[in-house]
Amino acid sequence: MVASAGLLVHAGCRLVPVRELRPLGREHRGEPVGLVVTASAIAAGNLFEGVIVGLALVVAETA
Repeated sequence: MVASAGLLVHAGCRLVPVRELRPLGREHRGEPVGLVVTASAIAAGNLFEGVIVGLALVVAETA
């Protein structure tokens, strides 16, 4: 179970484009914030709650 969790965390971290956060922030200020908040919420809670938090943040940002 622990090995599966470690594998999922490793795969999830590879999905975050760390090198592209700065150029992305220059063009779209809210995108890196949404990405970091969503990734943090997923790491702190679970996948479902993290996605809901990220979706709510992006909808609030768009409105």
